[in-house]
Amino acid sequence: MVGSLPLWLSLVAPSVFVVQKYAGWVAVSCYLATASLIVVWRTRIPLPGSPAAIRWSAAATVALVVTAFLAIYPVVNVQTPGLGSDDDDAYNIGARALVAGHSPYDQVTYLGNALHPLPGSFFLAMPFVALVDRTR
Repeated sequence: MVGSLPLWLSLVAPSVFVVQKYAGWVAVSCYLATASLIVVWRTRIPLPGSPAAIRWSAAATVALVVTAFLAIYPVVNVQTPGLGSDDDDAYNIGARALVAGHSPYDQVTYLGNALHPLPGSFFLAMPFVALVDRTR
């Protein structure tokens, strides 16, 4: 129980502002309470034991992640200041700048923000940017 508070803080502190930005303070309080219950009861959560139960758990996890992505991404990926995020655009702009032989750090996003990711993340984004550019 003593180690629960640091675990809870490390899980919820980095994401509280995101929950508040897109869902409001009521959702933040629900998020904090749910995280508290999970951290306190984490040792009592049953884990799958059989290979079939593990496969079902993995499939359910993938379905949950895909559903969350399909629900959240359209809300976050808007090009309106104050409503979305320009992080994904920063990766795209930086990768395209590197391919064109320019410094990614001379570029800005649609919000006028300088690019902040480290150079390796632009290289990691390149195949995905190329795939998106190819489908356009």
